[in-house]
Amino acid sequence: MSGDKQTTVKGVLAAMSTLTCEASTRGGELPLPGIGEVMVKDRPARTGRNPATGEAIEIPAKRAVHLVPANMLQEAPV
Repeated sequence: MSGDKQTTVKGVLAAMSTLTCEASTRGGELPLPGIGEVMVKDRPARTGRNPATGEAIEIPAKRAVHLVPANMLQEAPV
């Protein structure tokens, strides 16, 4: 890839990253045509296990960024 194209791609990816961060901060959704949709999901608190000791630990509730792939990607052969 030539330097100009690589710079353009880096700029586009940086802009997409900024938009994704802004949308996730607002709790909104960001459609990415042909790729899918980025959204924020609330994950409830839960009990987990420490893999080293087997001790039960509480995992706090949090918000997580989630990508729902477009149908085209889901149906594509891997």
